[in-house]
Amino acid sequence: MPQYNSRRYRQQNNNKTIGYLLLLIVVIIFLATVGVRLLLNTSIFISNFINNGKSSDTRQTAKLLGKPIIVDIPDATHSATIAVTIDNVKNTKIAILVNDIVQNELLSDENSIETEIDLDEGDNTVQVETTDPKSNEKKQSPIYRVSYIQEKPKLDLTTPVDGMITDKEDITVSGNVGADISIRVNSQPVVVSGDGSFNTVVKLVNGENIIEVIAQNQAGTTETQTITVSYEP
Repeated sequence: MPQYNSRRYRQQNNNKTIGYLLLLIVVIIFLATVGVRLLLNTSIFISNFINNGKSSDTRQTAKLLGKPIIVDIPDATHSATIAVTIDNVKNTKIAILVNDIVQNELLSDENSIETEIDLDEGDNTVQVETTDPKSNEKKQSPIYRVSYIQEKPKLDLTTPVDGMITDKEDITVSGNVGADISIRVNSQPVVVSGDGSFNTVVKLVNGENIIEVIAQNQAGTTETQTITVSYEP
């Protein structure tokens, strides 16, 4: 009887060990597939949340301190002149500084004022300084950074060649772009490598196929190239 109980005990331990091993395998498979993607997505979300929070905190702090703030200034634009709204400027003299140079001076009896700012090509810094006419107290806004990008994004499409005829159903679309450029092929986003190269596979249908490649820079300016490939199996 004791020997029977011993065998039964060992069998139970073996079953538990096998169960733990199976559970460990399931966990490893989960982490290698869904878990990694979940971790990456969570990290990106937290990073974006923190960055957006920092920007929001800066403006909120400035507002609480009664400092001027620009509420709708873009990070990048393809226009040399941008229209903005400046808050917290009631009964003050306003100086708008672009790249540390006073570009315009205004007077306001309202809390908000709309105006235009001229930018230099490339990277710009924009700041607002207000002065109380009675106390001569000066307050400065946060420094905003705006890129004025005049040129269209550079797009060099290497394959396929326009007018190409192929007997293969799948075709690789590849090329090169400049820095900070996003790519879409037939409306689908494509990953751009650090060296500016990209490639993706497009599935063809019988006959003529139109492939549209769109490059877009940070200012929203686009460059489009369209090629035609015929699939004849």
